[in-house]
Amino acid sequence: LVEYALDNYKPNKVAFFIQNDAYGKGAFEGAREVAKKRNIKEGDWIKIFYERAEINLNKQAAAIKEANPDTIIFLSTPT
Repeated sequence: LVEYALDNYKPNKVAFFIQNDAYGKGAFEGAREVAKKRNIKEGDWIKIFYERAEINLNKQAAAIKEANPDTIIFLSTPT
């Protein structure tokens, strides 16, 4: 999915919305490698963590809005 999003949408800025556990962090490591291969520098993406089963995501939504990314990539498991 990360490859598809980066190759097809060609974003200038990416937000990674990451589940704060081993799954999300592992997925982010893979996503970061894909981004590096496509010359997306660390300053061109942000990472935003959330806790699994968290209900109030206002803080994270505000951070995403402030960053104004072209693409948001979710790295999470369904709940």
